[in-house]
Amino acid sequence: MQRLEVYKNYQHLYDLRIAILLNLSTLYLYNQDKNMCKQICYTLLEDAKNKKSYDRLAICYVRIGIC
Repeated sequence: MQRLEVYKNYQHLYDLRIAILLNLSTLYLYNQDKNMCKQICYTLLEDAKNKKSYDRLAICYVRIGIC
């Protein structure tokens, strides 16, 4: 995630960051590490609220509910 800061002027950086974090939370959930999954989902939740991305907001709430 730190390497993405180099490309902060890239237009689709937000979508790339969200996709990486969603995939990472999926892996943590699949491997039963629910605390890390929940932590990542709360980070995603704040980003989704700021961007008003309701589909990602729903995914985060569902994953937090599972954890």
